[in-house]
Amino acid sequence: MRATLIYPGIGRYGFNAFGNVPDPEANFIHHGLASISAYAKEQGHEIDLIDLRRLQGWEQFAKAISVRSPGCFGITSMSVDYGVVQRCVAEIKRIDPRSVVILGGVHATVALEDVRRNEQIDYIVVGEGEIVFSDLLNRLQRGEECARVLQATPPDLDNLPWVDRELFDYNGELHTPWMRGLEIPNVSIIAGRGCPYRCRFCQPAERLVFGNRIRLRRPDDIIAELKDLRNRYGFRTLIIHDDLFFLNAKYLRAFADAYERAGFTQAFVCQARADLIVRNEKVVKRLRDVGLSALMIGFESGNQRILNFINKGTTVEQNLRAAEICHRYGIKIFANYMLGLPTETKEEVFDTVRLIRHIRPEQPSPSFFTPTPGTELYDYCQKRDLILIKTYEGYRRSPTEPKLKGIDYNLLAYAREKSREYVYDDRLQQLEQSGPPQPGNVAEIQRLRELKRQLRQMDASYGYYDRSTVATQTQIKRVLLINTPTAEDGYVSREMAGGLGFDSSARMILPPLDLAYLAATLRQEGYDISILDGDGAGLTRQAVLQQARQLEPQAVIATLSLPSMKRDISFVRKLRQGLAAVVAVRTLIPYQPIIEEILAESGADYVIHGECDLTIGQILRTETQAGTAYLEAGKLVWHEDDKPTNLDALPLPARDLLTNERYCYPLLGQGTTTVQSSRGCPYACRYYCPYPLVQGRLWRARSPEHVFTELEDIVRNHGLSRVLFRDATFTLDMERTHAICDLIIENKLPLRWWCETRVDRLDEPLLRKMHAAGCAGINVGVETGDEAVMAAQAKRGLTIARLAAFRHLAQEIGVKVHFLMSIGHPEETRRSVVDSYELIRNLQPESLGITLITPYPGTPLFTEAKERDWIESYDWSQYGGHQPVMHTDRLSAKELKEALQRLWCGYGLVKKQAQMSTKVWLRMENDYYLDLEKWALSP
Repeated sequence: MRATLIYPGIGRYGFNAFGNVPDPEANFIHHGLASISAYAKEQGHEIDLIDLRRLQGWEQFAKAISVRSPGCFGITSMSVDYGVVQRCVAEIKRIDPRSVVILGGVHATVALEDVRRNEQIDYIVVGEGEIVFSDLLNRLQRGEECARVLQATPPDLDNLPWVDRELFDYNGELHTPWMRGLEIPNVSIIAGRGCPYRCRFCQPAERLVFGNRIRLRRPDDIIAELKDLRNRYGFRTLIIHDDLFFLNAKYLRAFADAYERAGFTQAFVCQARADLIVRNEKVVKRLRDVGLSALMIGFESGNQRILNFINKGTTVEQNLRAAEICHRYGIKIFANYMLGLPTETKEEVFDTVRLIRHIRPEQPSPSFFTPTPGTELYDYCQKRDLILIKTYEGYRRSPTEPKLKGIDYNLLAYAREKSREYVYDDRLQQLEQSGPPQPGNVAEIQRLRELKRQLRQMDASYGYYDRSTVATQTQIKRVLLINTPTAEDGYVSREMAGGLGFDSSARMILPPLDLAYLAATLRQEGYDISILDGDGAGLTRQAVLQQARQLEPQAVIATLSLPSMKRDISFVRKLRQGLAAVVAVRTLIPYQPIIEEILAESGADYVIHGECDLTIGQILRTETQAGTAYLEAGKLVWHEDDKPTNLDALPLPARDLLTNERYCYPLLGQGTTTVQSSRGCPYACRYYCPYPLVQGRLWRARSPEHVFTELEDIVRNHGLSRVLFRDATFTLDMERTHAICDLIIENKLPLRWWCETRVDRLDEPLLRKMHAAGCAGINVGVETGDEAVMAAQAKRGLTIARLAAFRHLAQEIGVKVHFLMSIGHPEETRRSVVDSYELIRNLQPESLGITLITPYPGTPLFTEAKERDWIESYDWSQYGGHQPVMHTDRLSAKELKEALQRLWCGYGLVKKQAQMSTKVWLRMENDYYLDLEKWALSP
């Protein structure tokens, strides 16, 4: 017998969608109809198809019916399609009332009484239709009477023929990617039917269709079909379209083995539950090894009460853990989740938003909860008169249309976009970093920026704030501390500039002492701690991300510095994507507008900005918020830290977690570690200096005994002998410094060390003792050779004469001197630059560091520079100490850059003259000085 099947799936995209809308719904085959066709053809019937997606409109549909009338028409229908189906039935009967209409599918099964009311439908198939449809055709062909409602018997899937793909135009499915990042051509198969779970939004409707028993095809039958598909279509991606393929571990291993033996390397995608992923991680890995590329996971909600309400049978912790497993094995995530469930509160909606933002699935797929006929939640909503849906099209799983009374759908629309904001951020970053905008990209960039602006406004309106789902619903034990890599785009020494960060090179890689203190405290409190030091270990950002996934942390703290801020933010965002963990940023930047930017752009749960060496465990346990900042309702919440005054309470840094042999300081060499024996600086050069800004003006010091204990640990337990003291003014308390040196000398500790201090906090006895204790050199903040500028910049204890006396004494004793100089103080002129060169020429320090004055955000200099419009750039990547980011009333940015070059060049001549001691070099040095004088006098 001849019969025509009708696919009515135009509810979302309308007519003419096939081949014109790049979405699987518009192009993929319908496996139910394709299976019915295959079985009917096997039984000798002639079957063809009218696919409404390929038609131009109802007029063309009528023509297609006319050429087949009177005929037998089999129509499938989901509830969302039933309105279209009724129109199809009416058209068929209008054209020729003798035509026979057979209706099957989900809606006929779960809403039988609704379908019965349509008297134009001749026969109704309830359940799986392959066998009963073909039997009905046989009986109609023989002229036998048949009951109107036919209850199907679930077939043995291994006895069914493979689906009739060519019933449809199969090019549509082949060339429409199922999700972003998957290769085409792709094919889809059904490996099994049924689901044992009892989710209230799905059951009992699913059981009414497929029965109470799970039925799976034999792996060898699946592989045989896949071989045929490979030969016919050369597919690159396989979509296993079961409701729940990832169910039986033994079956999945058998499939993986068969897939591998058959030589398949094609990627495949399937559906899974979070709890099953967590319980079967080894199976996940095995499937990944043979081709599993993506998992479709029904996370549904980020709130445990809601998960319980819908009887999902999973937990928030399992959702997070499942995502973490997928990220670790490089498996993409297609995330299904619902907003607007009955009884769901605003904060519970936001829990789902936070979950998705935390997981960062490659394809987020939100929907507004839809009460589907035949489900328990449909009955729940109907009994309470909650349903707003008036048409069958309203049953679409749409994230745009209102479904229930009492739900704020404006809030849900915001939540939908907020949950996907990271996708927009990634796209915007991609466009902005791809060079000059192409004409076609400008509009997209503007649209994305406007969307972000609107979301920020709505954050405040709706009171949304990011708080880690992990932090509130899991207990943190595994903590990873990351010193974010910088080497790929130019080294930044995070320890310098008071901890704000400083342009550096491979010649100066210092240990992340800050992280080592945090690690020591956390380890004492029982946490499982790891440190990944990107630059110290010579790792790329990608390598650090891979290792981070392997460590499976529950919390991650990553460093961020001012000059590397954009790079660091990008890294933190990728951490967010790759890990299901609390992600915090550790930075010493104290400027709140920048902290707000970091939080908004990175997606971090919070920023740790204060001295939290002793309270880091309390922060992770949410027992304190001191020293942290986060966004709440779109606004920055800032908690000042409580700086420890008793630094002897600090544990010894966890140097065993560091790559100690790789750290280097150019003035000491390879294998240098750092020690911080005090914090804070009371001097008034805070006008421009970041140390008081970051550490405060109150000077706090460790006792000599406590410092010595650390030095002894460095030598005895770590085999190191080179130490750089990272105090702003190491010798501020000269008696304390004497005591530290005495302990080193008395215990014959073999150390070679370097420190930084002021000339007015040194005398000859102390300098000699420091040398005896192993002091190899001292960094001295000279800043300028212009004494008037020295005085103006709070270097009142420093004069040229005093500096010269110190230089000669240090030279006599054998202590090297490194001058720290800067150019661009507001009082400086070109003449000041000449004075600085003259100072260098006369005193000839062993080494020299010259920087351009940098108005670090939060310093008085920054405030004044903003008020007086001196600042040339707010590009923080230029705030590394060597770029002219400001001018003054006396020197332009161009002059500052030239002054820097001239001083470096002059210092090179001084060093050459000192080494060569020839008349030629002396004449060159004199000529250079005269040239510098001319430059100073020129307009």
